[in-house]
Amino acid sequence: MDVITIDSNAFKAIMERMSSLEGRFAQIVTKANNPLTERWLTGEDVMKLLGCCKRTLQKYRSKRMIPHTAIGHTYYYRAVDVEKFLNKYHNDIKGY
Repeated sequence: MDVITIDSNAFKAIMERMSSLEGRFAQIVTKANNPLTERWLTGEDVMKLLGCCKRTLQKYRSKRMIPHTAIGHTYYYRAVDVEKFLNKYHNDIKGY
């Protein structure tokens, strides 16, 4: 058996890094246990997902095409509702 010695500062740095990784793994597990359908998205998130601008998203809200919740002047959307919206307006291409 080999014995390896390292400086105590290096050991502390390694242990801090391992602790940081442990925290990151815990975050990943939490996200995995909270599926997208149970999450709330901001307007910015939805615009990125739909590839639309602020005005288009406002039109979807006004026409009641996509459910939303307003808190003050900030709008939130359930991810499951965004997915339903996408599926509803999805166009199949024949032969593809």
